[in-house]
Amino acid sequence: MAAPERVQFDGLRKQAGILLETKRYAEAISYATRALGLFPDDPRPYVQIAYAMARAKNKEAPDWARKAIEREPDNPMWYGALSDTFRFLGRWKEAVEPVSKAVAMSPENWQFQSLLGLCLMNSKKFNEAIPHLKRALELNPRDPHSHQRLGLVLIRTHHEDEGEQHIRKALELAPDDPDVQVSVGWDMIRKGKRKEANEAFREALRLNPQMILPKVGLGDPEGEKTSVKDRLLWISIRLATIPPRGELVVFHFILLELLLVYLVLAYVFDYVPLFQLGPLVIAVAVWCFFFLIQPFIVKAVAKRRGADLI
Repeated sequence: MAAPERVQFDGLRKQAGILLETKRYAEAISYATRALGLFPDDPRPYVQIAYAMARAKNKEAPDWARKAIEREPDNPMWYGALSDTFRFLGRWKEAVEPVSKAVAMSPENWQFQSLLGLCLMNSKKFNEAIPHLKRALELNPRDPHSHQRLGLVLIRTHHEDEGEQHIRKALELAPDDPDVQVSVGWDMIRKGKRKEANEAFREALRLNPQMILPKVGLGDPEGEKTSVKDRLLWISIRLATIPPRGELVVFHFILLELLLVYLVLAYVFDYVPLFQLGPLVIAVAVWCFFFLIQPFIVKAVAKRRGADLI
């Protein structure tokens, strides 16, 4: 028969896990702390506290994951947990090292391989992420998130057809996953298919109404297009979906260059009075400049809303 302290410890830890799942982070920390009072050398409550703090955006979260590692340094799970705390805090580059250690300790663990690929992807190390995501799929071909992540990375490395196949596979495996729906939505935006993109974003919001990226994708992050920033984002998203995007970027860049040359020549030689064409030239120049920078506007607004676009 288990000792009363062990029964109480397991009960407290189980309750902390339930509270974590229901996003009641302060209460989860309280129960995990009480569990530590019974068995301070058990690493599991430290990890629960670390996860709760990270979800609550507490910068001290990684320190609690490190306490678990101190107590059981040969367990790769705690290195994965440390990586997760950095990930939840948006510190992707710092998340790479601990999960790399987890992969080195347990190379056949597909979850570690996929997590390392995710961290490298969000650290903008796309080529380094690919072999780990492919390895994750070799170990578990039916993991939708590995397909989704590999699809995004392949698209970013100009392997669009192969990347789209993986995103479609992720959708086939997990049609009710909002993250997968969001990836489909951004893939449709890349291809200039606004209607299909909106359908995917709205499905993601149906599955998770609190999700940020589908709101950004719809060009309406606050639910109402009332502020100047929301209007700017709404226009930027629609410009991003005009096909063929690449050719239009080149055209606007060349047009902007020609306008700048015109302004210089008009000023130097005064062969066309600036007051006659000046306002038109300035308006066209502003439009071209806005068209060229709108992808950065979308990313900046998304980041301010608390989400990163890959």
